[in-house]
Amino acid sequence: MCSRPDPYADPSSYLESQALEPSFVEPDAESTRIDYEESSLHDPTPAETTSTFVVTYQIVENSSKRGQPKLIDSQGFSYTLQRRRGVVTDWQCSVRPKVNPCRASVRQRDGQFQNGIHVHNHQAQVGALTAAKITAQVKAKAVEDIFKPAPAIVDEVTIIPYYSKF
Repeated sequence: MCSRPDPYADPSSYLESQALEPSFVEPDAESTRIDYEESSLHDPTPAETTSTFVVTYQIVENSSKRGQPKLIDSQGFSYTLQRRRGVVTDWQCSVRPKVNPCRASVRQRDGQFQNGIHVHNHQAQVGALTAAKITAQVKAKAVEDIFKPAPAIVDEVTIIPYYSKF
């Protein structure tokens, strides 16, 4: 029986014997560093979202939590009634957390709407007008039939009109 030295016993001696050349050389960490900047991960600031199209407004009656009207604009922002003084109605943004409330507002005078001086500090809600209309319809149906379960009312308002279109 022939005895050969075990090549795996000492890896450094195996490499020194030039039997194999190292295939991996550790690169310099500083020369291979690549910095990536992903711009799509950041939310745009309110100043970046200024639009060039005309914003339209629609009032949906009985759609707020307290049964008051709600003003919805075409961008997806919603406003609740702040006060009425004669022909002037002031609306404030409905996003009002205690820590950082949105101070955006709209003034309605003789059917014309004018934005206030503050911009929104949050993103618009997609489908805000549809949600407000559904809320108003559900509240009206709940008052009509107080013994009907809430899920049945919601299904009646949302699902049945959808299937009646086909």
